[in-house]
Amino acid sequence: MDVVRTETGDLICTVVLDHVWADFSFSRLVQEQIQAGDRRLILDLAFIDLLHSPGLANLVALHVHCQKRDVTFLLRHVNPANQRLLRSTRLDQLLATEPETAA
Repeated sequence: MDVVRTETGDLICTVVLDHVWADFSFSRLVQEQIQAGDRRLILDLAFIDLLHSPGLANLVALHVHCQKRDVTFLLRHVNPANQRLLRSTRLDQLLATEPETAA
């Protein structure tokens, strides 16, 4: 996991390794990165081909954690397969996705 904190109060976590992502402790690792003053947690899923049950559980846990701390939680670079999965599980109603910007 790569973690970057921006000057605007964004905490950007890029998920790189599938085996780390699949571990149920992943959300705890990210939660430990959140500091006072962080306004948004952006989870970059560019390297995640397909979300599985543990990954979905991590997303929900992170959403709840952020909501309790008044931190906006966004998903970034969600590929079409994962977008369909979020829609079919109705998690798209719970989890916000950052709009893609034109290059």
